[in-house]
Amino acid sequence: MMKHYLTALFSSPEKFLSLFSDITGRGEHDKEEHIWIDENGNAFVNTENEKFMQAFESHVKKMSQY
Repeated sequence: MMKHYLTALFSSPEKFLSLFSDITGRGEHDKEEHIWIDENGNAFVNTENEKFMQAFESHVKKMSQY
């Protein structure tokens, strides 16, 4: 069974640093994730990984409380 780990690095509500994808198993890779930050520091992620998107949304909501 292939395990796929996604980790996002955040430094503050205004700064989304990067997304790391570590895939183990058969060596197959999912489609590339695209990340960009607008002029206001808002991060946008284009990925087909639903679990990551849920975690990303949850983190952004928590960080926006600060």
